[in-house]
Amino acid sequence: QDGDIVVGYVNGEFTIKFKTDADASIVKPSSDVSWITVATKTKAVTTQVVTIVVQPNTGVDSRHGNVTIKAGKSSLSFKISQTGVTPKIDIAITEYSVPAEGGKVSVNVESNVTYQVAIDVDWIKKDGDGFKVEANDSQADRSGRITFSYGEISKSVTVTQAGKEEEPYITVGGTSFSVPAAGGDVTVEVLSNVEYKTTIGADWVSGAVPTFKVAANSSTKERSTTITFSYENISKSVTITQAGKPEDPYINVDLPVVSVPAAGDSFTLDVTSNVQYETSVSASWVT
Repeated sequence: QDGDIVVGYVNGEFTIKFKTDADASIVKPSSDVSWITVATKTKAVTTQVVTIVVQPNTGVDSRHGNVTIKAGKSSLSFKISQTGVTPKIDIAITEYSVPAEGGKVSVNVESNVTYQVAIDVDWIKKDGDGFKVEANDSQADRSGRITFSYGEISKSVTVTQAGKEEEPYITVGGTSFSVPAAGGDVTVEVLSNVEYKTTIGADWVSGAVPTFKVAANSSTKERSTTITFSYENISKSVTITQAGKPEDPYINVDLPVVSVPAAGDSFTLDVTSNVQYETSVSASWVT
């Protein structure tokens, strides 16, 4: 009688035995069912044997074919069904790290199906047999996901990219400071993301950020110097200006003793001074 034969996805070989008093013939499957072949046909007295060979099914879909045996006016048909392989997607490495300047990621995917690829960020692009990761212009790290799927099967890899390094900077609060002759402290606020070098241009200034000490100025002349903060090709400076020590008050007269004849006379005194002095006469006969 007619029947169905179900085989797995691997190749198989089985026999069909039947009895007939007529000469039997095998109707082979059509050319599009080439995976089924009739290997042999043997004949005993009344029993005949047909050997059917089924080639492996490398696809995931089931497939079907028919084999018909004819003997005289009788025929017997068999429907052969072969299951497909179980679909799989295997990924050995599921996490990748990429530097800020970007690069290429090659994901080794082992699969027996034609899978779909989905990327959840716009900075990762499919590129040939791999994926291109664009440069990260932000200083923050970022991550994206690449998903490989077929039906209900889904496997993903995570791509993590480092943020762009912050450009080095030095910011100084204020550019000039004035200090009295007596000296004192100067507070310099410096903000930086690098280890900068501090250079003080005079030995009468000492200390470090944020407090610098200015020694007293024993000279009457004003003086100034700079404090420089530098890193590679970055340099920021502040100027410290200190007033000179005030001069001691003085009054100098070039002719401290004057002799005048009895008839009287007039004379001139050359007086130099660094103060606004007053003049007084102790005798009424001198004016």
